Amino acid sequence: MIEIRTARPEEFAAIIDMLNVTFFTEDDPAEKRDFLRLLPKLYKEQYAPWDSNYCVFEDGRPVAAVGMYVSELHVAGHTLKLGGIGNVGVAPNSQGKGYMKLAMDAAMQAMRNQGCQLGELGGDRHRYRYWGFEKGGVCVDAQFSMINVKHSFGKGELAAEWSARPIAPQDIPQVQALIEGEALHIKHDSAALHDVLSSWREQPWALWCGDKLAGRFNRSWDDKQVLQVQLAPWVDSLEQPLRVILPLLPDDASIEVKIPLWRRDLLALAAPVTENMSLLTAGQFNVLDWQACLTALLDLQAQCKTLLDGELTVRIAGYAADETLRVAVQNGVPSVTTSDGAPAKTMSHLDAMSYFLGLVCPARTCPVAQNWFPLPMWLWSFDTV
Repeated sequence: MIEIRTARPEEFAAIIDMLNVTFFTEDDPAEKRDFLRLLPKLYKEQYAPWDSNYCVFEDGRPVAAVGMYVSELHVAGHTLKLGGIGNVGVAPNSQGKGYMKLAMDAAMQAMRNQGCQLGELGGDRHRYRYWGFEKGGVCVDAQFSMINVKHSFGKGELAAEWSARPIAPQDIPQVQALIEGEALHIKHDSAALHDVLSSWREQPWALWCGDKLAGRFNRSWDDKQVLQVQLAPWVDSLEQPLRVILPLLPDDASIEVKIPLWRRDLLALAAPVTENMSLLTAGQFNVLDWQACLTALLDLQAQCKTLLDGELTVRIAGYAADETLRVAVQNGVPSVTTSDGAPAKTMSHLDAMSYFLGLVCPARTCPVAQNWFPLPMWLWSFDTV
């Protein structure tokens, strides 16, 4: 008998065992992963992970699971409900029976039922396009090395007041304020924030100037990389942060700092110092409510650049529902409203994902579209599932 439903508390140990076998059987024993250590923010018992997992049971035995985890995303003063898809797995001896599709369909239906306006996941692009997900968003990847520091700032030394240390419980209020000060962020319970920052087996650290929090970053589980660097807006030079962080890396290593486009202050600091800067696709997303998402992300885009005045009316055959919208900018201020007029463009859902969020989209031919898009959606990797 096949049953599709959320898990029960007493079943979740068997589900985790199934997922660990599915994903990590071939790991080197010295580096073996498991879901609890990878994502404590999701799989610890106090977070009731069974409620978020949509499973296929075969004669009472779990053979497939898809997690759908809901969070509150704040974007330029707007609040969106975000559904993250993770741990998409089918037991090795049950693959090829269509169980992944059954579990994904159930998770996506739950995403819609719970009113999520945006979805996120990580995985093979063409596998998940079936459910409306597409690569999109944008960030800047900036690369630094000690050679950059030497030639940009000279042979000076680290100032005595600057330091870094692992994040401790007493640091959480300042770290949370730093994260929530960004124009785009996910709201977290402070009691869970250390588990969130420890996602993907990373070690969360705080960067200090005296007793003032100057930023935060993560060290990779093997101490070979520094990741997810975030600096406070008052930091007016990269010299001391780089002098703190770079010696934590192996000799001759470089650091790649991903910078969201609305952090124009940090981009200005990085541009003269970095070895190289490039634009990257930020993630894999699925817009379920186009009006809500375009409204929020265009307001965020207005913090990144000056928007050209103009308008565009478009009908989108959305994954969740069809929408006809008038997207306009007047005196640099964007608006997104429903429209009864004839659309200038009609798009499929995936075409719209590419048009509005895609890093490269040949269909964006008019000047306002080239100026407005791609929208600057992105997430810290500790907020992905």
